[in-house]
Amino acid sequence: MPQKVTVRKALSDDLCILFKMEGGGEANKAYLEQVFLSQKEGCLEIFIAKCEEEDAAFCFYNKNPKYSPFRKLGIPEIQGLFVHPDYRRQGIAKALITFCEALAREEGRDMIGISVGLLSIFGGAQKLYISMGYEPDGQGLVYDRAPVFYGETRIVDNDLCLMLLKSL
Repeated sequence: MPQKVTVRKALSDDLCILFKMEGGGEANKAYLEQVFLSQKEGCLEIFIAKCEEEDAAFCFYNKNPKYSPFRKLGIPEIQGLFVHPDYRRQGIAKALITFCEALAREEGRDMIGISVGLLSIFGGAQKLYISMGYEPDGQGLVYDRAPVFYGETRIVDNDLCLMLLKSL
């Protein structure tokens, strides 16, 4: 376990930190630029976790998520949780999630949501979220936050997820 994990809200100057942490790529840069614009507009908040003073992880806390069941019920969603490979399995993701849960409680929320990919690369996240009390929301698979219906064909990628909820 890390000796010290601190979480802070990202500033506009932190775009390069997230871009570097995630490994670059033009698609990632455009996506992160859009996320920072959303933070500026007040749609979501970006948080960065430091471990021993090194930038180690980030996530987005979306108060008005795209996923309609969460949005209709006023449930915030933790999104884009990313831990740099050098810092995985040290409790940093758990610290970010716990931080967002506390923020949701402060806002008077009684539930919080998170999504998890279905591929084996998300196995660690699947186990972590379940161990922290998250449960499937019962709506089945979603692709890009829209329901997947029986008989439909979808690409198996990062947008194919299961939505999870936790009572606070």
